[in-house]
Amino acid sequence: MIFAAELARLAGRLDQQTAARHRELLSCVGLPTSYAADAFDELLQTMALDKKARGSTLRFVILNGLASAEILTAPNEDLLRTAYASVAA
Repeated sequence: MIFAAELARLAGRLDQQTAARHRELLSCVGLPTSYAADAFDELLQTMALDKKARGSTLRFVILNGLASAEILTAPNEDLLRTAYASVAA
């Protein structure tokens, strides 16, 4: 969820304050808020198997505001890598 929020922020769909609030709330309930720094390639392969993916097209449910979601289809790999770097430990 933290990755998706950061992806939304970098895609211009979610403001910094809401993304930070999202991370803080998830942390408060004990959920993980980061990934291992070197696991992006493995995560990318796993995302390709996700039920939201269509063929080789990745799709993400992202926030576009507080309690408001939408589908982000086929974000480029640079955006995915940047979002990952933002949440990597």
